Parts: sequence; structure tokens; C-alpha cells
Amino acid sequence: MNETILSIQDLVVEFEVRDGNLRSVDHVFLDVPKASFMGLIGESGCGKTTIVQAILNLMPENGYIRAGKIYFDGIEILSLPPEKLRRIRWEKIAMVFQAAQNSLNPVMRISEHMIDTVLAHRRESRARILERASRLLELVRLDPDRVLVSYPHELSGGMKQRVIIALSLLLEPEMLILDEPTTALDLISQAYLMEMLREIHRELGITMLMVTHDVSNVAKVAERVAVMYAAKILEVGSTEDIFYRARHPYTVGLINAIPSIVGDLSSKKPIPGLPPSLINPPPGCRFHPRCSLATQLCQEEEPQMEEVEAGHSVACHHWKKVRAK
Repeated sequence: MNETILSIQDLVVEFEVRDGNLRSVDHVFLDVPKASFMGLIGESGCGKTTIVQAILNLMPENGYIRAGKIYFDGIEILSLPPEKLRRIRWEKIAMVFQAAQNSLNPVMRISEHMIDTVLAHRRESRARILERASRLLELVRLDPDRVLVSYPHELSGGMKQRVIIALSLLLEPEMLILDEPTTALDLISQAYLMEMLREIHRELGITMLMVTHDVSNVAKVAERVAVMYAAKILEVGSTEDIFYRARHPYTVGLINAIPSIVGDLSSKKPIPGLPPSLINPPPGCRFHPRCSLATQLCQEEEPQMEEVEAGHSVACHHWKKVRAK
């Protein structure tokens, strides 16, 4: 296993809402190996985006990190003073937010976005910035001569998304976080983007963490996958472990629900029921109201993460039965 670059330890995040405290991340542990491409998957609302907001300590006004530590390159970043944390953002850890193409200023050319981003962090000549920006735009398969002089409205949605990815790499960060990078893109653009991300990861050797509910896209690019449900991490393993040797009923349900354009759709079944409320979650295993293997034990006692084999862990009382299915 590679050296760990990002380590999330016992993270708890809550939001103050009208009906009470909504715990969006509940005692989460997660390690991201250096130079790996990791996926974090789960249904919408399970807490995936909250984790990446907490990594950069960019919580909304009603969001609070109640407990836990986050280490990046051995440095506990949540306790850093604001200026030091700002230096880590973008320079060490860059993030492409969901629907990030909408963050481009409509009255600024792409070249101005590139220059302003660098100058906000360090002094550098405009010529050097544009030279590096051109290389990155080529890396994301865009024509720099055309794109740098363009305004955002002159680019398609897929092109703007790739501009944002190039922009996020401009300060040569050690880690890139992508939150639902395929949102609002058509299927062809999604496939193109996944192939491009795989090439960037291979060429630059940068650590990547992709957060998404699109399980099929994760299968195309990720080396390791963490599965999240109702504010908890339920299973972590290599992509092969998750897709071919899943040990949690929820993971199996997610994979069995993936539609296919060539296979028999009648064999695809959604997971029955709905995710629980994070204000008042069920006791024991949070998946037990929707699980066909649930027993009295599942209703009363929360399962702890258990190593099934090297590099593959699961939180399920009955993972051996899942293996036998």
C-alpha cells in the first residue's frame, strides 16, 4: 500500500437546520494513498460533499466540524491558522466543485482567470503563467490559442469543465478533489472527461479523489473506492474488491442497480426503500431497514469496520453471508 497523503480520523460534521442538528458525517475514518485515484461513492445526500468541504474547512454558515482530525502530508490542517490553511488550498489541495463551470466570471477572458489565480497566491510573470496555462489546456485537450482569449459564454459546458480542471492544476497541487465532475454533461462528454482524468493522473502522478453518485464512472478511473451511506463509510477496497468482491449489502445493491446499454435491464433492481433521516437515523446499522440480511443484531448494534482481507474493509455484521451469495 502506498504512503497515505490524506487521513481523515473520526470526523463528525453537523448542520444546524430548522428541525434540529443534522449529522452529515458521523465518525468517519478514511485514508487516501499518495498518487492514487480514489473514488467516494454513495446516494445523493449521504454526506460525500460534506467530507470534501471539511477537508478544506469550507463549511457553510450552518455547518460545523464537531470532532475529528484531518491530516495532509502529516500536518493536521483543521487546526491551522486561516493564512496557513489558505496556502494549502489550491497550492497543495485543489478542488473542482460540483457544476464548477458556473464559477467562471462571465466578463473575464480565460487568460485573466489563469493570471488572477496565480497572482492571488504568489508573484510570477504573466508570460510564465500563460505558458503553463497553455500546457495544461493542451493536457485537457483544448486549443490554448483559442480558449485563452475566449469568454466563458463562448465555450461549451464540457469545455468550461475542462478549463476549470486546468485552472485547478495551475499551481501544481499535490492533490485534486473532484466533486461530481460530470454534473450537467451529456454521456459522450462524461466518457471523454473520465478518459482525460485518467490520462492526467497517469501523466502527472497527482493524487485524485473523485466524489460521485455515478458508480459506473468510478469504475472507469478509480484504483480504490470508498462506499458511503447515511453519513457513514460502509466499505473500502480496491476497485476490483468493490465491483467484483463486494461484502456489504448496500455496495452489492448499488452495483446491481447500474443500468447497462447492452445487458438485460430486467436483472437491474433498485435498492428498496429510502435513505434514513440524518436528523433521526435508525439505531444499529443504518442500512438495516433496507437490507434483506438484517437481523435483530443489526437493529441494535452498529457494526464496526472490519478487515476482510488486505486493503479491503467492511462494516457489516453479516459480510460472510454477502460473500456466499
